[in-house]
Amino acid sequence: RAARWAADPARDDEPGRITVLPQRVRELRDLLLDVAALRALLDDRAELENDRPARREVAGRLIEAQQSLAHVIVETYGGAHSRWFHRHENQTVASARQIDELLSDAADATYPQTPQVWNELIVRRQLSAAATKARRNLVEAMLDRAGEERLGLAGFPPERAIYESVMRAGGLHRQGDAGGWAFGPPTAADPLRLRPAWDALDRLIAAEAPEPHPLTELFAALEAPPFGVKAGLTPLLFMALYKAREGEIVLYERENYVPIPDMALFERLLTRPQHFAVRLSRADGARREVYRRFAEELAPRALAQPVQPALLTATLPLFRLMRDLPEFSKQTRRISAQAQAFRSALREARAPDQLLFERLPAACALPPFQPAAPADPAQLERFISALRAAMQELQAAYPGLLRDLAERIRAAFRCAAADHAALRAEIHARYSLIADTTGDIQIRGLGVRLETADEAGDAWVESVAALVTKRPPELWADKDIAAFELGIMKLGNQFGAAEDIAVAAQAVPHAAPLLHVGITNGQGEVRRVLHLAPDDPAVQRLSADLSAALGRHLALTADQRAAALAEILQSMLKAE
Repeated sequence: RAARWAADPARDDEPGRITVLPQRVRELRDLLLDVAALRALLDDRAELENDRPARREVAGRLIEAQQSLAHVIVETYGGAHSRWFHRHENQTVASARQIDELLSDAADATYPQTPQVWNELIVRRQLSAAATKARRNLVEAMLDRAGEERLGLAGFPPERAIYESVMRAGGLHRQGDAGGWAFGPPTAADPLRLRPAWDALDRLIAAEAPEPHPLTELFAALEAPPFGVKAGLTPLLFMALYKAREGEIVLYERENYVPIPDMALFERLLTRPQHFAVRLSRADGARREVYRRFAEELAPRALAQPVQPALLTATLPLFRLMRDLPEFSKQTRRISAQAQAFRSALREARAPDQLLFERLPAACALPPFQPAAPADPAQLERFISALRAAMQELQAAYPGLLRDLAERIRAAFRCAAADHAALRAEIHARYSLIADTTGDIQIRGLGVRLETADEAGDAWVESVAALVTKRPPELWADKDIAAFELGIMKLGNQFGAAEDIAVAAQAVPHAAPLLHVGITNGQGEVRRVLHLAPDDPAVQRLSADLSAALGRHLALTADQRAAALAEILQSMLKAE
């Protein structure tokens, strides 16, 4: 029955199968039973544990039985004592050389489209540690220096040998007509026979599917007949195709879309491809015009890519914008509903084409761009304008927060400074007058931050905000703003009280621009330390106006005029 099965014409469709029918089965069976019985005796009989001579005897017999078995296996499956079949035909096998030739013929029939790469480092199922490192270095060079000759590899490290034998010899990395170097499909000559595997990988990635294609399935297809690409080489072919179609192939790690791949991600891809999947982004029909207009306005580099449309490259500025935003801007609701929808679209995107033609239009309150319907120029312009506005609003959210915080600080400390730098200088000058008399930890912390923060910019505002809330403002949620408002008012009151104490204790210099004012009547007492600004032109003008007004009432006594001023001053201090 076995012979009839092996000679059946159906075996012609199984080029990878070689069938051997041994003729000395009974002798082989007896020897197999002997080996199995002696192994069981050694492993299972407790009596032999403490009987060393008996154990040596059994072990010696097992070695003899194994040697006899090996000899009989060679004879049994040799040409003289067995029948060999390949593709339903009886094969003549009388020597080890003929076995090798038969195996070679079977391999040629099974893998007729396998690449012919002559490099022992990379053409392996399992790479050595040195080859793994060389492949990683080569991938890094492919990502960072694709436009350079030999990928910028100097000298003759192992990665240079892999590059020369695969990328350069196979025509995958070559110089274009304009003189630049780039990756592309194998040349027409295809000396390494890479084209069949390349085309198969390209078709698999481009195939329509509801979900991204698992990378392990793509690699398995290349390693299976008729290609037989070794596992060490498949990631390099994928990377070459990825670079050749840069801007189109989208990566997913653990089912999450990766908008901005980096070398760390590709290192994980090389070692754990089971966590990755890919798909091809598309811009069919009228969507190409949407892509072109979008790229002209927001991502001109995408139009320079050799493969068009480069949707991944086109959407990268949006994802970089999102990545570089402070955490506050990524979660605040103190922006318009449209900017929030734009932010959500970027956060939830699953592919560049889905983002550009469906999610972003929806975020801008526009219908999606369909491939079959021509693009409406007016709708397209509204789309671009809405995207610009949303991007600008997101970018302005955090600077706007810092401006609000500076205003809160100005109000809490009752400052008159007009800009942030002057505000910092004013508070710092007032602090220096009371630094030696206050032991308040919070006020001293304020002084340190005012002294050490950069004078230019808003770094000091961020530092003071972090002091008040114990959390950097770039990490704030909206609820932290209310906590800051309460905290900064409390700190401002503490600061004013410290100034009161310093003046009352006469601990400040006589020339210090501080004035301690106190008004007492039957209804209570109001006290305040005022920070004077004698050189302020507006203050000088008001002082002159008041002096002139008092001069028009010389009929009143000095006490009467002072009482009028005190009444006005008391109402002003109470109002504050």
